Amino acid sequence: MSGQQSPYRALMKRSLDHPATALGADILLITSGQDAYSFECKYGDASYVARNGYHQACTYGFELQLHHARRVTSYIVGPDSVVANPCEFTMNELTIGVIGPRHIGALQF
Repeated sequence: MSGQQSPYRALMKRSLDHPATALGADILLITSGQDAYSFECKYGDASYVARNGYHQACTYGFELQLHHARRVTSYIVGPDSVVANPCEFTMNELTIGVIGPRHIGALQF
């Protein structure tokens, strides 16, 4: 939305002299210029879901908000056996959340 270059692409080109490979959430729902929802699915123990999922969800959320939508929600979807409770944190119209498959039906789009 800002017309700025992607920080990911700029950093990789300048630091590695290599074009950045495409970023891609597992599932992306977007209304250009308005809202975007990304879902990053992780299967593993709590440490794996937390660390890897958070890195990716934050990256997708930041890049989506910078270029495609004002309001972005980026979910980490972990196994129901790992995600005890759904939780979200919002700052500057960017929400990062953690959910299990059993919580998807309760989401408000």
